[in-house]
Amino acid sequence: SGIYKYNNKYALDIDYLNKLLAEENYATPKRLILQVELANSLISDGKLTEAKSIINQVLIEYKEILPDDNTHVLYALVTKAMALDKMGEFKQSKTLYEKVIAQRTKIFGAKHPKTLTAMNNLTAVERSLGHLDKARQIFEQIITTKTEVLGADHLSTLISKSNLLTIMVELGELDKADIYSKEILAEFIQSLGSLHSRTLEVYNMRAYLLEDLGKLAAAEKIYRDNLNRYKEAGTTTGPGLFGLQNNLAMLLMKQSKYPESKKIFNALLENVDGILGKEHIYYAIFIGNYGELLMKMQDYSAARILLQQSYDKISATFGEAHQRTVKAKKRLEQLKQLNKKNTKAEFES
Repeated sequence: SGIYKYNNKYALDIDYLNKLLAEENYATPKRLILQVELANSLISDGKLTEAKSIINQVLIEYKEILPDDNTHVLYALVTKAMALDKMGEFKQSKTLYEKVIAQRTKIFGAKHPKTLTAMNNLTAVERSLGHLDKARQIFEQIITTKTEVLGADHLSTLISKSNLLTIMVELGELDKADIYSKEILAEFIQSLGSLHSRTLEVYNMRAYLLEDLGKLAAAEKIYRDNLNRYKEAGTTTGPGLFGLQNNLAMLLMKQSKYPESKKIFNALLENVDGILGKEHIYYAIFIGNYGELLMKMQDYSAARILLQQSYDKISATFGEAHQRTVKAKKRLEQLKQLNKKNTKAEFES
């Protein structure tokens, strides 16, 4: 199971765990632990409703045999919070994370990795709720603690710094983020090397920041250089490339470089399909972006199919109120308006 998870083979892991649970007559504690692992893989595979149903039943059974502050119970709560977060139920997710943080602080202390991990997850929910200042405050607290306990150049500390960079960009502090991104990129290169997967992620973040600053040529150069770094590191497919391929394709679309953007989108979708499959939520998100490109290329029939598929999956996963669903619906409305204009122009001609 661990090997499947490490290699992002979540569908295989789900089949394996279901087979174990069906074939073996496990005692209740071990069965519940396996069910929590199954729920985690279902979340990673985009099957959120099924994961939530399983974890709810696990928590009901745990309540009969374990105290609320048991570590297995807290891990199950974290799993449920993750599912709620991805389903767009952010307030409920936040409540669970805050409960876990309070319990883990009591059991392990405020500086323990398990406590810090829960705090890190909470920041993602705060961001989704639009509480960016709160998220920044938590990240700064995490970085201070990790620097004290682990050191400034520890991988975990560096990752938290990269997360803070994301918050700065979202807060619109672009000039500060520009300076900070250079600083932490230098730290990543010094500590991990220029070809480490985490360093490559920071390169990607810096390019995205430069896009927001309107420095499109500089951003494009970093994206392209980063693709070459991945190749140099021996990586031509895999989840580490998802964000990079998508960002470069979107940037090229923004610059009206449609044929090359289409080529990269096709490589991205082949990559995602090979790793996660077409049913994963990432595939739905990326075909929505590709559908926007096809719309700009006036391939309305192909765009309609992809945009509708994207909307159907995203709305079923996140709900109608989620920002991703709103964006997917807006794209369909834009396509409808373009079709009307196109039909009218053909009629008048």
